[in-house]
Amino acid sequence: KDTVAFQAEYDVNDKTKLTFKQQVDASGKSRDAQATTGVSRRITDKLTVDVQESFGSQGTATKLGATANVTPKLAVSTDYTLAQPKSGAPASTVSVSGKGQVTDKASVETSYSVTQQDGRSKQGTVGVAAGTQIDDTAVKAGVQVANDSQAGSTQSLVLDAAKAGKDGRQTTTSVKLDDSIAEGKKTTVTKIG
Repeated sequence: KDTVAFQAEYDVNDKTKLTFKQQVDASGKSRDAQATTGVSRRITDKLTVDVQESFGSQGTATKLGATANVTPKLAVSTDYTLAQPKSGAPASTVSVSGKGQVTDKASVETSYSVTQQDGRSKQGTVGVAAGTQIDDTAVKAGVQVANDSQAGSTQSLVLDAAKAGKDGRQTTTSVKLDDSIAEGKKTTVTKIG
C-alpha cells in the first residue's frame, strides 16, 4: 500500500499552534484516507496541552494530551484517545511517555500504552528508543513490544532519520521491521518530505 501524506502547521502566536494532516492511499487499491486537525497551547513554560480530532474512512478519534517539561532535560507526556470505528465497538487508549536529553546531541525515550475495547484490555505496548544528532540529521532507533489479546505478540525495530534542508523543510525516512505471531515478518519503509 502506497501512502501519500501532507502536514501543515501554523503558529497563531508564541503559545498556540494549529496543525492539519492529510493521508491517502496513493495506489488506488483502497479508499483509505484520514485527516487530523489539532491545536496545541502552551499554558505555562512547563506545561503544554494538545487536542486533536481525526476523521476518515475507518472512523473518528479524539485525542487529549499534555506534556510537562519537568526539567530542561526531562519531559513527561500523557494522552487519552477515544476512537469510534465505523464498525465495531469504541476503543480508548491511555499512554504515558518520557524523554530525557542525555547530552546536547543524544536523547532517550520510553513509552507505555494500554487500549481497552468492550470494557476489556485489548493491547498493551511498551517501547524504548534512543536518538542522536549528526550534523543536520537526527537519527533514532527503537524497540517496541505489543501484546494484543487477539493477534498475539509483535516485536518491532524502528530506525528513523530526519534531515533538515536548506529551505527549512524536513525529510524523514523510517524503516520498521515487525515480527508478529499472526502475520510473520514484515518490513515497512516510509518517506515523508
